[in-house]
Amino acid sequence: GGFISDLYFGARRIPICVIALVIVALTLFLFSYLPDTRLVLGLGFFVIGFFLYIPDSLVSGTAPIDFGRRSGASTAAGVINGFGSIGAIVGGTMPGWIEGIIGEGRDIWQPIFTGLAVSLLIAAAVLIPRWNAIPAHHHHQQREESIG
Repeated sequence: GGFISDLYFGARRIPICVIALVIVALTLFLFSYLPDTRLVLGLGFFVIGFFLYIPDSLVSGTAPIDFGRRSGASTAAGVINGFGSIGAIVGGTMPGWIEGIIGEGRDIWQPIFTGLAVSLLIAAAVLIPRWNAIPAHHHHQQREESIG
């Protein structure tokens, strides 16, 4: 994700994050319509994991370094990862909650995947206003290159 954002988006991290979030959301929406074979399900989970890791690594690792001060980058990364851990806790208990709501023995995965897909689209929508954000140090490098 970082390589693609540097190569195609001029160090703008948000576009690749938004694109990856939308790909994961679409995969989750369509997951129950995929053929029930090991290969297709494995590829579906691969796509979800691969494209979910892009915004995770950029938002929790690269963005605090790019947009924060050098002295606060590790604190920002820690806070971001802390909120991610809260999400992991909620995600681990979600199947039990959903089963309690819709009833035991019913398919819980379609509502879970749909809810996750909607949350990813909300995350993408929250990021869109920052689409053109460029790290300050990169912006200065571009200016110096164009002047020099």
